[in-house]
Amino acid sequence: MKLSTVQADAIQELGNIGAAHAATT
Repeated sequence: MKLSTVQADAIQELGNIGAAHAATT
């Protein structure tokens, strides 16, 4: 399934937020 650029960006953002949250926990 091909993601649109907006969807890909949103997923990337969620990944970054998740990683940052994990790093600070």
